Amino acid sequence: MALSEYLLTVLNRAVTDPKSALSQIPLELNYYGRRINQHYFSLIGPSMNGHNLVDEDWDTAIILDACRYDIFNQNCPEEWGVVEKRTAPGSQSREYFQKTFYDGEYHDTVYITSNPYITDLPEDTFHTIKLDETWEDTAQQAPPGVVTQEAKKAHKEYPKKRIIVHYMQPHLPFFGVIGEHVWDKLGWHRGMYYPKDVDVKEVKKAYTENLQVVLEHVKDLLVNIDGKIIITSDHGEMLGERMYPIPVRGYDHFHSLYLPELIEVPWVEIESDNRREIESSPPEGTVQSSSEVQKKRLKALGYVE
Repeated sequence: MALSEYLLTVLNRAVTDPKSALSQIPLELNYYGRRINQHYFSLIGPSMNGHNLVDEDWDTAIILDACRYDIFNQNCPEEWGVVEKRTAPGSQSREYFQKTFYDGEYHDTVYITSNPYITDLPEDTFHTIKLDETWEDTAQQAPPGVVTQEAKKAHKEYPKKRIIVHYMQPHLPFFGVIGEHVWDKLGWHRGMYYPKDVDVKEVKKAYTENLQVVLEHVKDLLVNIDGKIIITSDHGEMLGERMYPIPVRGYDHFHSLYLPELIEVPWVEIESDNRREIESSPPEGTVQSSSEVQKKRLKALGYVE
């Protein structure tokens, strides 16, 4: 929406429904505060050296979308060992894909995900991309059980490939007992959710529940695959913390916001004596999602209105 069109909408609302217009003021201040912060970080550039997943030694990499280091560390199963803190290369999935994979060819790698931003990459980036199409018609976007089944099949089908398994959780939408309650009570404004009829503590509980649900599926996957495994995230999530330099509260995640909650991610290494012999081979050819499907997915995930 053009600025002039937006201002006319605001003025019209102020005349026809002044109470509603007044309620939008704090949300607008938050929105512009966040945009100023993004502009600030884009000017100074990322003040960090993000890790590069493809340069590390692993056979299977498991990515938990929007997973914060601190909350993962509190919920990580003890048998997985030490949880390191790593710096993500960006604060949103599109940044992650662009900075990690965009200029390379990884024909020794199979990528399993329903993250819509993977379709920004050239089609021949990986040996193949497995897109889960079933999640479009369900409230549980990219159900973790479906992703786990696809990952198991890929390990059997591609025994000499590195495999990346990219779960969408703990990224919203929230599901589970707490999550479904919270999800119905969130407000939305300009592509960011906020706790409209619930408090911040409930949002954090719902996020943690999302993480715990996907961790159960990761446990299932681990007992069915071989090789050295990495568990990490593409970026974190803000859950009501103050941003800077403008101290507005933040929820969700956005590009060019290099705040600790968004760039501090977990890193777990699970060693194995049974390593796979990795080979590169020509891409199989991947059917990329249409722009309409990508837009639908982005809308379902809260990226666009």
